[in-house]
Amino acid sequence: VLLNLFVLSTTSSGGNFTEEFSLPPVLLCELLAVIYTKKCGESLRESGEAEHPPLYAAVYGFCFMYLALIRITNAALICGIVGAVLVVLIATKKWNNLLRNMAGFLIGAALCFAPVALYFLAKGAFGEMLYGTFVFPFMYSNDGVTNRIASTWMSILYYIGPALSGFFAALIYGRKKEPY
Repeated sequence: VLLNLFVLSTTSSGGNFTEEFSLPPVLLCELLAVIYTKKCGESLRESGEAEHPPLYAAVYGFCFMYLALIRITNAALICGIVGAVLVVLIATKKWNNLLRNMAGFLIGAALCFAPVALYFLAKGAFGEMLYGTFVFPFMYSNDGVTNRIASTWMSILYYIGPALSGFFAALIYGRKKEPY
């Protein structure tokens, strides 16, 4: 977590940037993922099962929507974490736990989105909010996309790399008999 705090804080340049407002929820989700990874490795070793707490998924959903409302690309690390949890739950065939986590994620996202949506609905600007938050960034990012393919892959590795490294560390940690 501290290493990623250092890496993600390199975007800090004087204050009041979206990346700086994105650090607390990203690091909270990363901390929960590390806690889950440790518990997952221990429980896989002991019983072969890997339950993921739906409350963690609700936190992921809330933080994802918070970041999506600021700038959608800032939520990439959380997408990596959710993807890693999804793979583990599918691999261990925990279908009920997967459904509970999906519901938790959606509830968390709705808890964050509802007040913002109600505000913009009350002001008669809901369509503009959706356009400015979700549609325009994708249109903006698609301009000149053929010139930025390598840059895009580097960005994907930059944001999803920490989550994937944690996932692979969990796999390695979970297979060891004596972790220390």
